[in-house]
Amino acid sequence: MAYLSAGGRASADTASEAIPDENSVVWTVEGEEIWRFPTTFQSEVQEGADRLRERVDRGFPLSSLRVVERDRQWSLVLGKETILQARSEHSGLLRLPPRTVALFWLSRLYEALGKEHADPLTAKHTLRGAHVARGTVSWYGGDSFVGRRFANGERYQGSELVAAAKSLPFGTLVRIRNLESGRTVVVRIVDRFMEHRGRILDVSKTAAEVLGFKNRGVAQVAVEVIGCVRKVGGH
Repeated sequence: MAYLSAGGRASADTASEAIPDENSVVWTVEGEEIWRFPTTFQSEVQEGADRLRERVDRGFPLSSLRVVERDRQWSLVLGKETILQARSEHSGLLRLPPRTVALFWLSRLYEALGKEHADPLTAKHTLRGAHVARGTVSWYGGDSFVGRRFANGERYQGSELVAAAKSLPFGTLVRIRNLESGRTVVVRIVDRFMEHRGRILDVSKTAAEVLGFKNRGVAQVAVEVIGCVRKVGGH
């Protein structure tokens, strides 16, 4: 059985919870399904869901939610706190690399938190005059870029799901779908670039990997602005 799910609405709109299912444990955030785990991981999934719910209650900047490698283990972290350590076994028979698993979590958390905690969209939150657009994206940010600062002041660490846009406000969440492969990812806008040769965004190397076009360099995509999130919870 494969545990990679496309995500979807769950039965309850709770900030973060682990819901036992017949053959899996479903981690949901704000009612959105983040991941289905084999039942053997119910305890650690519950602990991770509880940690995230506590942080939502206190509030945190979305930029502090990251995927990092510590002691050769990939984890989803909030600031210095580990929310959940990723394992290949979390993806069932697929046996995805831990880094890939954690990046799927991050993208889906951006989606779930963006729907619940985003500021209202305005005319500033548009690409080419609309909230939905099609065009070409490229990628940037190889190993030599690690340690440099984006235009919003954040420092590049190597595994961010982020992008550069001409004018979208920093903190804007954008869903990108590769029109050829069908792969999707949600990224945060943190940097600036000038549109050229029909390109509407520059995404991070990690986002290009998730979308499946890193080796090619560019991809035709559909882009949708979800919302602008700077702080989650804490109300």
